[in-house]
Amino acid sequence: MNRTIWVLNQGMGETVVDQLVAMKKAGLAVGIITGRKQTQKIIDANVVYVRAPAYTGKTTLLRATQWLAYTLFVIPFIIWHRKDHFLVTTNPPLVMLCMPILKYVLRIQYSLLVLDVYPEAAERLGYLRQRGLLANFWRKLNALALLQAKTCITIADCMKKTLINQMQSRQMCSINISPMWADTKFIMPCTKSTNPFLIEHKIQDYFIVSYSGNFGASHGLEQLIETASLLNDEPSILFLLIGDGPSYKALQQKSEKEGLKNIKFLPYQPFDQLQFVLSAADYSFVIVGNGFEGISMPSKCYGLLSAGTPIIGVCKRESSLTQLILKNEVGVCVEPNKPHQLAACIRELHDSPSLRKQRGLRARILAEECFSKEHVTNDFATIMHRTVFSINKKPNARIAA
Repeated sequence: MNRTIWVLNQGMGETVVDQLVAMKKAGLAVGIITGRKQTQKIIDANVVYVRAPAYTGKTTLLRATQWLAYTLFVIPFIIWHRKDHFLVTTNPPLVMLCMPILKYVLRIQYSLLVLDVYPEAAERLGYLRQRGLLANFWRKLNALALLQAKTCITIADCMKKTLINQMQSRQMCSINISPMWADTKFIMPCTKSTNPFLIEHKIQDYFIVSYSGNFGASHGLEQLIETASLLNDEPSILFLLIGDGPSYKALQQKSEKEGLKNIKFLPYQPFDQLQFVLSAADYSFVIVGNGFEGISMPSKCYGLLSAGTPIIGVCKRESSLTQLILKNEVGVCVEPNKPHQLAACIRELHDSPSLRKQRGLRARILAEECFSKEHVTNDFATIMHRTVFSINKKPNARIAA
């Protein structure tokens, strides 16, 4: 019987689209139930598309309302298509909590794709009280969902360990690690002298340390301003901060107030400039805030690896990001909220250009061998094929951390 794999994901980012395409190429019947508009990739791959309530998440109340609307939409769909297989993601996290009862009543088969670990993520962000009644009840429901799932896929070893802890030594489904990836054919290294992004902004002669992405309130970007202040006497070092978010203007104003001349703020750049932005820096910051080391693996690190840009990991020792960087020698790690240590580290990196070149070469090789879109999505499709059709053959072991 050719069972359809229905992917339940309210957001459907580009990574989910690539997973769908890979499963389709592997001969699987695939459908997506999402709140996002249909893309040309989905149409070309002939993936079945079902439009569900959208997600914008501008406020906590709106986020919860939209999660609930999506969950209430998909439950009747699951019941109607109960002979198919469901790949339930944590976007939104509520659907996962409903699956054990649906399996018990209707014998539904499902797998889990954990991209965010709840309720831990909600606790760290301050939406739930740490170890409160609601959070502990949520953990018990998660444990039940893991117990009943056919398999679980997550993106990093630290997240796998957190899920195992939720089970409290009870028997559970197998947990596979399928990391995020980069399009290594699009994101490629580019020398400073030929980088049009650097040339346009006339900064190609600086030693650049950069941050690119969301300026969230919980991302700890204040420590970069403090570090830049300690290095304000180094005219050849430039902090390049690119993106937008709640703390963008506040950080910019703080930089101006302190008279820092070694910081350049820029908004998000056009997508066609991505490879030049990622390869612009000598080193790029990837930050995992305190308390997030067991529930987060920043996807931006894979694009940096593909661009051949070494990483300054601002993260605790136990994080998967630390393991990735140190095991593969593609950068350095500094504990969060240690601006003096970070400043000393940057001075040392500034004085070691040959080491930067070696790390950049290793980063690119690592991206090609372990984190290319083709490798990771093909392994993902193999996991799903084996799960749905009980094939015992293991996927290729290309996980580096």
